[in-house]
Amino acid sequence: MKTHNEAGSTLDRRAVAPEEVSLWEPGSAQADPRLGPRALALTAIAVIVAGCVALSALFVAVGRDWTPGALAAGGVAPSRTVTITLSEFKIALSEYVLPAGKITLKISNKGTIQHELVIFKTDLSVSQLPMMSGDLNEDSSFLQDVSDGDNLNPGQSVTRAANLKPGNYILVCNLPGHMMAGMIQTVTVR
Repeated sequence: MKTHNEAGSTLDRRAVAPEEVSLWEPGSAQADPRLGPRALALTAIAVIVAGCVALSALFVAVGRDWTPGALAAGGVAPSRTVTITLSEFKIALSEYVLPAGKITLKISNKGTIQHELVIFKTDLSVSQLPMMSGDLNEDSSFLQDVSDGDNLNPGQSVTRAANLKPGNYILVCNLPGHMMAGMIQTVTVR
């Protein structure tokens, strides 16, 4: 059925019945009637995917590992754990060639006296190490201090993190006389 309005335009009354016309305004609390449930679901999925992509990019940008184990460890998961045992008068490791990167050091004093563990990166051989009064000169420019901590009492253990670059390292107990008695170990990082 066609009618004419006051301006002379032809209207098709069958296209939209007056009772079906509703006024929708952008920003209103009502959903846009032009969108069906499928369009709303697809929009929600797109927003969720975009959020996941943005979050992944953020973790990559800050160098974080966001696997569950890494998140439990504060977002950075060490790549390897090395066990170090101190005793009279030796330093024993679970492995002596390590991959470069982040590691966790589990250090235990199984001895009967106090010990310490200091780790230095150096290109010097053990026979070339700088000495002072019979002990290692920790302040030498030939040694790069990588990890140092408190002295460990007998039976005490501690965990430390280190970030190792390729090269040669020495591990030493530098309490007076301990290194000269045998508490020095070399490690290669590749």
